[in-house]
Amino acid sequence: MKKPSIIEKGKIEIAGVCGDGSETTKLWKKFCKRGAEFGVKNKNSDHGYEVRSYSGESCKCFVGFSVSDLEGNEEFDRLTLPPSEYAVFEIHVAEGYDSQNEAMDEWIDNNEQGYVQSKYEGEPFVIEYYDERYKGDEPGSIVEIWVPIEKK
Repeated sequence: MKKPSIIEKGKIEIAGVCGDGSETTKLWKKFCKRGAEFGVKNKNSDHGYEVRSYSGESCKCFVGFSVSDLEGNEEFDRLTLPPSEYAVFEIHVAEGYDSQNEAMDEWIDNNEQGYVQSKYEGEPFVIEYYDERYKGDEPGSIVEIWVPIEKK
């Protein structure tokens, strides 16, 4: 696996829906239905965000769009992530979303820069970022996984 790129992001605000991480498809359908009904105000783009936080064996998932301002999006759940650096890994969907988990964990454990995974509200999390390179299950479809990092 090639090394991830490191990016810096300011505060990320997302309007979407939150639920059980094992029901991601249902969450996206709920978000799309709500989006069609109410519209997402102040959205930055049509790029999708899937924020997964882990507590023991359970996974909570938040799906939606990044917005410049959460105001006006009261029909949606809202999430604000603090500024952070992220290690960005490209996942080729045809190989499966779990195809790089071991390599990502290995990089976090052994990177030469001294990065460790940072947490949000005490829980580890990752962001799956869906931009124009995401084409469902088609060959060549790519999703980025952003792992929040900080120096030890």
